[in-house]
Amino acid sequence: MDPSWISVTERLPERGQEVLVFEKRGYVSVRYIPVIMPLWERRSRGLANGDKISGDDGTLWYPGGLDIMDHTSHWMPIPSPPPGHNYHLSQHLFFEATPTWHP
Repeated sequence: MDPSWISVTERLPERGQEVLVFEKRGYVSVRYIPVIMPLWERRSRGLANGDKISGDDGTLWYPGGLDIMDHTSHWMPIPSPPPGHNYHLSQHLFFEATPTWHP
């Protein structure tokens, strides 16, 4: 069964899961909601445990740091490749959705 588009107001994907994102401007891209940075990595960057990192609150897509509710209408799991094929996702996968005109 093919995945379908899910409204960001209905639910969001699990953190760290790469998904297709349909932006309100009509672009589709591969993005993810970051997982909260582990304490050891915070310390290695000179951050205190309570310091907020952009995206810690689960409101931003990465790469790019786009606000989910302001920039996105829907998301969907990335579909499986055709049988016998594999693919590697590029974080730079962007294409403009072509609107369909109905008279």
